[in-house]
Amino acid sequence: MKDDDKAVSEKARAFMLAVPVKEGVRFNGWIKGENLSAEIIGAIKEVQDMSERGFVQFGGYKTRGMGAIKIEIEKLEKYKTLPFGLDKSYEGEELGEFLDSCQESYQKLLQSAKKE
Repeated sequence: MKDDDKAVSEKARAFMLAVPVKEGVRFNGWIKGENLSAEIIGAIKEVQDMSERGFVQFGGYKTRGMGAIKIEIEKLEKYKTLPFGLDKSYEGEELGEFLDSCQESYQKLLQSAKKE
């Protein structure tokens, strides 16, 4: 727990599951996947777009959640298996074009599922 949380009584802190996060805090992480299709990558891009509109919430409860978060995909790497190594790295404008094409594939998949 942080020093900011000293205002909460010790009894209450014993059951505290989440610590408030100040606005503007940045978390970094990555998604690791194997054999991801263009449709799956497009679905991840769709979640990124939803986060930009405030639809992705961080935290488990409405009253105790940490609010809306924005997801940014900064880089995508594709690896080859034999010999193992980096095959392609997408960043910047090239990443945007690749993600848009994957999102199109995802949308087509959704449309074909609706027709069936």
